[in-house]
Amino acid sequence: MRARLARAVLALYPRRVRERYGDEIAGLLANSPRPWRDLADVARAALGERLSGGRAALAQARARTVLWHLVRLMLMPAALTVVLVALMAATGPVLFLADRWVDAERGASVAYALMVLPAALLAWPAGLLLGRSTRLAAPWLAVPVTLALGLLAIAAVPGVGMVLGESLPGAAAAIAVWCAGAAALARWSATLSRVRAAAARVFGTVLLLEAATIAYVLTALAPVRAPRHLAAWWFPSAISGVDPGLVDGAYLQLSDAIKFLPAMLAVCTVFALTVTAVTRTRPQQAPLSA
Repeated sequence: MRARLARAVLALYPRRVRERYGDEIAGLLANSPRPWRDLADVARAALGERLSGGRAALAQARARTVLWHLVRLMLMPAALTVVLVALMAATGPVLFLADRWVDAERGASVAYALMVLPAALLAWPAGLLLGRSTRLAAPWLAVPVTLALGLLAIAAVPGVGMVLGESLPGAAAAIAVWCAGAAALARWSATLSRVRAAAARVFGTVLLLEAATIAYVLTALAPVRAPRHLAAWWFPSAISGVDPGLVDGAYLQLSDAIKFLPAMLAVCTVFALTVTAVTRTRPQQAPLSA
């Protein structure tokens, strides 16, 4: 009785599946400690394969692959943060030797700002490597959104999240602006020629980081602390470490408030644009014949 039911259930599968997995499924059913439950599960899976044109298992495999790609993307902001902080820490010996000629506080702020360049250079090959092994339906949107979620996760961690600014609402506003702008920039630059796309990415990145920095300050700092007529100078000051007193009229108050957020967004922008430029768009799959 059970053997006949097992054969009937196997017959529900498309021929391609029966030829490849039929003996294995039959063996599992024959030795199952829960035969009736397993028969029902196999029948449900077989009907799913049949009704989906034989694509159910493939769809599940693709979904797992896409999920793995998204998890890797979400973890990249944490990895890039570690790289940036490590590079900044590596400037310590140089700053110690230069202490007699350079003001320690000013020298440190400029040295930390310069570390954005090697961090971005490392983000570029990382983006190439990850992008070439990734296939997503809409990389121009999926990549910035996933990176933004990773950045928000860092910002939300008590203590550690301070690397992305003292104010969580301010960091969230900046990351949201960055996400929307990065998606738009990736989408737009993909329609241009190679030379024009490169110019658009450079110019667009500056505008994007400017907008994100302004979003942070507008959200986190009151007008009395950060006069709004100086908004255009907030990003150049925060990214360069040169602060003429844009917040509270005091040196480095802006950097103290926003921390490494502009630097991290700059590095993530390089990574995001690199990934979206080389990631293959996942094509629609044609139905498989039974």
